[in-house]
Amino acid sequence: FFDKYRPNSMSLDKQKGLFGELYFIKKYLLTKYTIDEIIQIWKGPEGSHHDFEFNRIAIEIKTTSNKEHKKFLISSEKQLDNLGLDNLYLCLFSLNVHENEIGSSLIDLVNNLIDVMSISDKFNFEIKLLKAGFNIHVSLDNMFRFTVSDNQFFEITSDFPKITNRNIPSGVGDLKYSVVVSACQPFRIEFNNKIGRAHV
Repeated sequence: FFDKYRPNSMSLDKQKGLFGELYFIKKYLLTKYTIDEIIQIWKGPEGSHHDFEFNRIAIEIKTTSNKEHKKFLISSEKQLDNLGLDNLYLCLFSLNVHENEIGSSLIDLVNNLIDVMSISDKFNFEIKLLKAGFNIHVSLDNMFRFTVSDNQFFEITSDFPKITNRNIPSGVGDLKYSVVVSACQPFRIEFNNKIGRAHV
């Protein structure tokens, strides 16, 4: 099975995106959920509109390594659409990118998570990684390392700066756009005060 998926190259943006999702798992979910539950609610590799979904709550993970004015990319008109959800949150990690021994690489982060997994959980986790384009059995051609310089959470409300199906002209789709971080500050929240352990 693993030989069928042998990606050995990921762009910097894809490495940053996957690093953000794994870092979120390590920092925020491991204290609230079992590994099996985390694998269930991690929907990003499945092509879902949101990276994590449980019950009627969704969390979208974004990363940025821009200097001021910082911004992050939204890849579709559905990514920040909270239709049908009780709550939609956005977690933004500001990353420093390194090509030396500073910080952690994807494989470092993956190995840290695997260390606390059972054999069955490890297998299911590796399947999710493969779907995300990362095969831990094949070395990346261009491995970057990252440090997290900042971490912010935002609640996606009707007034949050976004484009959804409900506010674009008929016939327009496949949108990609960027959001400036400074415009999101009125929607910033303390994440742990907003959401505890939700039912999976």
